[in-house]
Amino acid sequence: MFPADQLCETVTVYPGAGMGAYGPLFGEAYTIQVYLEPGVEVILSKTGKQVVANLFGVADGNCVIQADDEIEWNDQRYQVLAVEIYRFAGQTDHVELHFKSVESP
Repeated sequence: MFPADQLCETVTVYPGAGMGAYGPLFGEAYTIQVYLEPGVEVILSKTGKQVVANLFGVADGNCVIQADDEIEWNDQRYQVLAVEIYRFAGQTDHVELHFKSVESP
Protein backbone atom coordinates (compact mmCIF):
# COMPACT_ATOMS: atom_id res chain seq x y z
CA MET A 1 0.00 0.00 0.00
CA PHE A 2 1.35 3.42 -0.96
CA PRO A 3 1.82 5.58 2.16
CA ALA A 4 -0.80 8.35 2.30
CA ASP A 5 1.69 10.78 3.85
CA GLN A 6 3.72 10.64 0.61
CA LEU A 7 0.81 12.15 -1.38
CA CYS A 8 2.13 15.61 -0.61
CA GLU A 9 1.58 17.52 -3.86
CA THR A 10 -1.71 19.16 -4.80
CA VAL A 11 -2.51 19.20 -8.51
CA THR A 12 -5.45 20.57 -10.43
CA VAL A 13 -7.05 18.03 -12.78
CA TYR A 14 -8.78 19.16 -15.97
CA PRO A 15 -10.88 16.19 -17.15
CA GLY A 16 -10.92 15.66 -20.90
CA ALA A 17 -14.30 16.34 -22.52
CA GLY A 18 -13.59 15.62 -26.19
CA MET A 19 -12.33 17.71 -29.07
CA GLY A 20 -13.64 21.07 -30.18
CA ALA A 21 -13.00 23.09 -33.31
CA TYR A 22 -9.86 24.63 -31.78
CA GLY A 23 -8.49 21.68 -29.80
CA PRO A 24 -9.29 19.63 -26.72
CA LEU A 25 -12.15 20.54 -24.39
CA PHE A 26 -12.03 20.08 -20.63
CA GLY A 27 -14.66 19.68 -17.93
CA GLU A 28 -14.79 21.35 -14.53
CA ALA A 29 -11.43 21.30 -12.76
CA TYR A 30 -10.86 19.65 -9.38
CA THR A 31 -7.84 19.02 -7.14
CA ILE A 32 -6.24 15.80 -5.87
CA GLN A 33 -3.25 14.90 -3.70
CA VAL A 34 -0.47 12.97 -5.43
CA TYR A 35 3.17 11.98 -5.14
CA LEU A 36 5.16 13.43 -8.06
CA GLU A 37 8.64 12.71 -9.36
CA PRO A 38 10.09 14.60 -12.34
CA GLY A 39 12.24 12.57 -14.72
CA VAL A 40 12.38 11.27 -18.27
CA GLU A 41 11.03 7.82 -19.13
CA VAL A 42 9.99 6.16 -22.39
CA ILE A 43 6.60 4.45 -21.97
CA LEU A 44 3.84 2.99 -24.13
CA SER A 45 0.82 5.23 -24.59
CA LYS A 46 -2.76 3.93 -24.52
CA THR A 47 -2.47 3.44 -28.31
CA GLY A 48 0.73 1.41 -27.99
CA LYS A 49 3.10 4.10 -29.27
CA GLN A 50 6.37 4.85 -27.52
CA VAL A 51 6.21 8.32 -25.95
CA VAL A 52 8.45 10.27 -23.60
CA ALA A 53 7.00 11.07 -20.18
CA ASN A 54 8.68 13.74 -18.06
CA LEU A 55 6.66 13.43 -14.86
CA PHE A 56 5.65 10.34 -12.85
CA GLY A 57 2.92 10.36 -10.25
CA VAL A 58 1.10 8.15 -7.75
CA ALA A 59 -2.44 8.79 -6.53
CA ASP A 60 -4.65 6.88 -4.11
CA GLY A 61 -6.96 4.15 -5.30
CA ASN A 62 -9.99 6.47 -5.43
CA CYS A 63 -8.45 8.60 -8.17
CA VAL A 64 -10.59 8.79 -11.34
CA ILE A 65 -8.03 10.48 -13.58
CA GLN A 66 -7.86 9.15 -17.16
CA ALA A 67 -5.51 9.30 -20.12
CA ASP A 68 -5.99 12.58 -22.04
CA ASP A 69 -6.96 14.51 -18.91
CA GLU A 70 -4.56 17.30 -18.04
CA ILE A 71 -3.13 18.44 -14.74
CA GLU A 72 -1.53 21.65 -13.58
CA TRP A 73 1.40 21.59 -11.17
CA ASN A 74 3.85 24.43 -10.41
CA ASP A 75 2.18 26.63 -13.07
CA GLN A 76 2.84 24.02 -15.79
CA ARG A 77 0.24 21.94 -17.65
CA TYR A 78 0.80 18.21 -18.24
CA GLN A 79 -1.14 15.72 -20.33
CA VAL A 80 -1.89 12.33 -18.77
CA LEU A 81 -0.24 9.73 -21.01
CA ALA A 82 -0.82 6.51 -19.07
CA VAL A 83 -2.81 5.34 -16.07
CA GLU A 84 -1.98 2.03 -14.37
CA ILE A 85 -4.23 0.72 -11.60
CA TYR A 86 -2.62 -1.46 -8.92
CA ARG A 87 -4.81 -3.80 -6.89
CA PHE A 88 -4.09 -5.53 -3.57
CA ALA A 89 -6.36 -7.96 -1.70
CA GLY A 90 -9.21 -7.41 -4.16
CA GLN A 91 -9.21 -3.60 -3.91
CA THR A 92 -7.59 -0.81 -5.87
CA ASP A 93 -4.53 0.18 -3.84
CA HIS A 94 -3.08 3.05 -5.87
CA VAL A 95 -2.85 4.48 -9.37
CA GLU A 96 0.43 5.18 -11.17
CA LEU A 97 0.41 8.01 -13.71
CA HIS A 98 2.78 9.24 -16.43
CA PHE A 99 2.59 12.78 -17.83
CA LYS A 100 4.17 14.94 -20.51
CA SER A 101 4.37 18.69 -20.33
CA VAL A 102 2.23 20.76 -22.71
CA GLU A 103 1.92 24.46 -23.34
CA SER A 104 -0.26 26.20 -20.80
CA PRO A 105 -3.39 27.72 -22.33
